Amino acid sequence: MYYQICGYYVIIKKRKDMFMCNNISQIRRRARITQRQLAEALNVSQQYISDIENGKTVPSLKFAFDMKIFFNTTIEEMFYICD
Repeated sequence: MYYQICGYYVIIKKRKDMFMCNNISQIRRRARITQRQLAEALNVSQQYISDIENGKTVPSLKFAFDMKIFFNTTIEEMFYICD
């Protein structure tokens, strides 16, 4: 399966044991802001931020880009595939 994202072709392999993990908590702490402050800045609930950090939910692509811009980082630094 192929997807075109920002001019690049990305190969997505479907595996039952593949999960998306994130470094949002570490990036947020490095920026010295709380979940509440991040939630207020991005107009979402603190619970939503907590759920993302704990892997209970995966944010939309738009929200991931909003976080990317807020933290001045890359999507790749925020999210990765883990087993």
